[in-house]
Amino acid sequence: FTRHIRSFWTNAFIVTESSLTCLSSTDWLPSGMPASASRPSASRTSVVSSRGWFVWMLMNHPRELTTEVRDALGRLADAGIPLGNQSVLLKHVNDDSVTMKALVQKLLMCRVKPYYVYQCDLIAGSSHLRASVRKGLEIMKSLRGHTTGYGVPQYVIDAPGGGGKVPVNPEYVLSRNADRVVIRNFEGKVFEYPEARDGRPLFKPSEDFCPPELV
Repeated sequence: FTRHIRSFWTNAFIVTESSLTCLSSTDWLPSGMPASASRPSASRTSVVSSRGWFVWMLMNHPRELTTEVRDALGRLADAGIPLGNQSVLLKHVNDDSVTMKALVQKLLMCRVKPYYVYQCDLIAGSSHLRASVRKGLEIMKSLRGHTTGYGVPQYVIDAPGGGGKVPVNPEYVLSRNADRVVIRNFEGKVFEYPEARDGRPLFKPSEDFCPPELV
């Protein structure tokens, strides 16, 4: 049956002692994987990768990433399983740039890709945990340029009423028209990217370009 599945995603809501014990055996491995998968090998990596397995963590604070969790995640990574993490922006938990930066960098140390940061859903009884969208944008802005781009997750709002995940980003595009795009980098510096009207790239800004004021 599994040979017909192109990819398989599973979420690990919490890494418990029992799951850590499980990861030290071969019971968790996909059906049909050789017993030699209990030790690092090229065959193990190729078999798991070819089955398209993905494991997504839900870690919201760097303190959750203990040495035991790191070792367990390492066993999954050694097996060739891509690892990612989805966090929820939570008030007084991770709604500051220092905590979020520590979280994403520690995830990378555990070989986990920071993937999403969710704005807290409008669930009854959760208002005390909801940080503002403005705060979320400030945190995302503080990450860009101050840690590796690979460690910057996508901030999203799961739109109420079934609208799905909507990316929410700081404003880096200040303006655009038929022949130029004005952009701002993480330092607040403004640049112009010129384009011809037909979309062909140009190699220098037009002479009449006047940089806008920083905002």
